[in-house]
Amino acid sequence: MAAAERKDRAGTNRKSLRERMGALRNLPPFLRQIWATSPRLAVASLSLRVVRADGEPLAGRTVRQALESGGLQPGPQRIYHLVDATGHVLASVANLVRPGSLVPEEMDAGHYRGLSVFSILPGPQPAMQMLDGLIRVARDIAGRNGATVQDEQGAVLDAERLTQLRRSVQAYADAGDHPP
Repeated sequence: MAAAERKDRAGTNRKSLRERMGALRNLPPFLRQIWATSPRLAVASLSLRVVRADGEPLAGRTVRQALESGGLQPGPQRIYHLVDATGHVLASVANLVRPGSLVPEEMDAGHYRGLSVFSILPGPQPAMQMLDGLIRVARDIAGRNGATVQDEQGAVLDAERLTQLRRSVQAYADAGDHPP
């Protein structure tokens, strides 16, 4: 069956995995929008994925509830944001396949192949705090959805990969990370 003819369980057209993963190219513009009001330039991003290990999609209602329970709020980019008391974005969550499609009123009926959980550095907190917060957000969402946390390449975020990620963020911090 041709890509344009594929139908999902709801009977709507379904894109191929290649087409869906190609949609990730839309993520950088969203990241730029998040920090458009920041006086500092975003020079790095931290990104994790939340997906089910069995490959099944995440139920939209459960995703929405997990985001809201975790204190994330829907934003103008149609993604969710965790903000601090001053309004600075600490972490954001987007649909892994179609960024900009997390609309609270539509989520309960939807299904998601995965979520991208990300932060921009420099951020409102030191880099290691930003990483720790990002990991907490991703693990909370994953736990509430029977999912796992992966790194940005799709490898499970195990102890070894977490150590590598921490070293990378520490190197960034050592090179001059200073919160605004």
